[in-house]
Amino acid sequence: MEHQHNIQAMLSYQMLIEPLYPNPTTDMDIRMNDLRLKYRTYMVEMDVDYGAIMLPMMFSNDFGDQIQQCAALVDPNNNQFEVLVERNNQGIYLTWGWHAMRDFYKLHLGAWITIVWMGNGRFDIRVKNRFGRRVRYPTFTPPMEFKVEPNAVPLTYEKKLGCEDVASGCLVWFIAFACYLWDCTLQFSMTPRPNFKIGGGWDRMVKARKIKEGARVVVAAPAMGMNLTLFITWIRQ
Repeated sequence: MEHQHNIQAMLSYQMLIEPLYPNPTTDMDIRMNDLRLKYRTYMVEMDVDYGAIMLPMMFSNDFGDQIQQCAALVDPNNNQFEVLVERNNQGIYLTWGWHAMRDFYKLHLGAWITIVWMGNGRFDIRVKNRFGRRVRYPTFTPPMEFKVEPNAVPLTYEKKLGCEDVASGCLVWFIAFACYLWDCTLQFSMTPRPNFKIGGGWDRMVKARKIKEGARVVVAAPAMGMNLTLFITWIRQ
């Protein structure tokens, strides 16, 4: 009897972790899809001081072998965040790219994020603030898409020193956890004096980062090569 129960449990488990039906038509398919969606729904916290989260162990045990080096987080308005996936002996982590949601959704106090594993490297997400209210999902045409550049190395760091930095004998530095790709145009001109103009994706980058007048921008370029890549960081007021 116990052996039969174990077999039934295993069959039920296998049915729950199978891929979602892309276009369910029968009542049975719709019901099964609903169960599978519930089974692969998790809630994680966003701490504004940390640029990474560990995925729940239930996800790692059931779907950890399905997720690759990168994953996409997609909100209800199809804004998409690409994040890097890293592993160690303790679990699976979403690292570079995770922190971008803080500024995009104005999550200054942290948030609770519901993630639903859709397969093929995609999580659908729903975001609530610390008080349990759903955040407003910005609308862009086309939807905003954050692409991670894992090989980019930040060239410049800047920090206003506090009392602890001066007196404690060590410097604590919080760095960005991701570099993103924005397709921009670059136009050089000699009039009225040598200058270059960045266009193309610049406007979308400003809107996505919610940059306001008065912010400072640091632009750097590789020392070697054709300099087709510019590294940009923001210093807010």
